[in-house]
Amino acid sequence: MSHRFEFNCPLPHGLHARPATAMAAFCEPFDARVILRNDRNGVEASAHSVLALISADIREGDRCVVRVSGTGSETVSGALQEWISKQLPHCDDELEADAVVSAGLPRSLAMLQPDYVGGSGLSTGIGLGQPVVLSGPRIPVELLELAGDGIDAEDRKLAAARVTAIRQVEAALATRGGAEAAVLRAHLAILQDEEYTTRLETAVREAGETAPAAAAVSAVVGHFDRLLAATGNPYLLERALDIRDVSMRLLGVIYGDVARPALPSLSVDSVVVADNLAPGDFIALRGERLRGLVLESGGRTSHTVLLARATGVPVLTGAANAVAFARGVTGPLVVDAGAGLLVDASKPTVREYYTGEQAKLDTIAARFTAHAQREARTGDGVRLEVSANIALPEEAPEVFANGAEGIGV
Repeated sequence: MSHRFEFNCPLPHGLHARPATAMAAFCEPFDARVILRNDRNGVEASAHSVLALISADIREGDRCVVRVSGTGSETVSGALQEWISKQLPHCDDELEADAVVSAGLPRSLAMLQPDYVGGSGLSTGIGLGQPVVLSGPRIPVELLELAGDGIDAEDRKLAAARVTAIRQVEAALATRGGAEAAVLRAHLAILQDEEYTTRLETAVREAGETAPAAAAVSAVVGHFDRLLAATGNPYLLERALDIRDVSMRLLGVIYGDVARPALPSLSVDSVVVADNLAPGDFIALRGERLRGLVLESGGRTSHTVLLARATGVPVLTGAANAVAFARGVTGPLVVDAGAGLLVDASKPTVREYYTGEQAKLDTIAARFTAHAQREARTGDGVRLEVSANIALPEEAPEVFANGAEGIGV
């Protein structure tokens, strides 16, 4: 027996990674099978698979038809309808404040006539450092040119690698917290996702007897890159980076260090400029020498941006032609996240300008810190409670450190 119901997607950003993860987690314990169909594009997806759900490109207002079949389908259908009604509307991303989009140079900086590119500042702060440019393919060509050991053998390699990767992520989760834990949970969900696993198995067969496992992984990455890019949805495009990161982990298990191209060692204060950057690469790069991050693509729900913000790194995204710009400068760069700018700081006068701006930010921060834990009262003495809105439990320590007394939403 099967049961059917409909709903319209209530989420402003659509059914992207976080609400899809929540829905899949809700459906996972049940034996009944749940299939969701997006009426706008006709795509059907298993509600047990995060990747299948986000690949269905479900946008705000899209009518969705849900079919539940199998053991306990009536009970599951009723429970899922209630969850969609009460919980789904609260699963949307509200990770960041609105981005600061560059409106050009401040008047005092414009007088110095620096070269710059604009973007969206998704954090605050100023970072000064030498440019480090990362761009190009991430899967080494030499892996794709290896001879495979046959379809069955390569399939076993991938299956074993997935088990090992899951254990690695679970072990890391036991020792990590904050934004990094949130990223690891997302990666674990991909590794355990039935759609991802099925695609790997299919890609091995399609690659043929002589192809290596790396070719199948590359095909799967390409599949999801194309699928998510076709939606035109920036929130889904950002999930493609997570899939790439997880796939590189699988290759690392199978082939060792040769699977991941070496990242530069940041021996001096540096600003990293990339076309895009996977979360794992950011984790490998971060440290006291990483002063700023600039991405040509990516947005506020990118896990890389989430990690950068959590570690206090100024971030700029949507900076068109930033890679070419960074390759053309002869001196340091400044990431001005508050103004949405990547500035060539070769001129001493530009560096002096930003030294003054940093001093202002330090003074403001010191004043805020001095009053952060004081009780909030109006001028006539009425006590006010200060609460914060957060999207992840990992955000709680930061908001409490900045004076929040509780969580509102």
